[in-house]
Amino acid sequence: MRYEVQLYETPAGFSPLISFLEGLRESDAADHAAVMAGLDKLRDPHNHHEPLCEKLGDGLFQLRRAGKLGTWVLWLFLAGTSVVVVHGVKLEGQAILDEDLKVARERRSDWMWRHQA
Repeated sequence: MRYEVQLYETPAGFSPLISFLEGLRESDAADHAAVMAGLDKLRDPHNHHEPLCEKLGDGLFQLRRAGKLGTWVLWLFLAGTSVVVVHGVKLEGQAILDEDLKVARERRSDWMWRHQA
């Protein structure tokens, strides 16, 4: 079985993930390529665990250090055949910040409410 990888969109249709990925491509092509390769690996459910992914709680997982210095992509695993990517952040060797987890949780809740998941 292959999973579909979806990027979170606001109710107005804006995708903060597209902005994140485009900015990453412009600032660091190698990190962008690593993140895109990691997202592609999420299509295979055999990759939904360590070392590629780590559970964060509240239904959130992270694509672990896709780039060289800490490009993190937080994602939401849904029952069924979709992985919804809700937030991305580039950190320089530090842990994921509470503010980023809050954003990811809010987007997860918003997506689930709007899609009745």
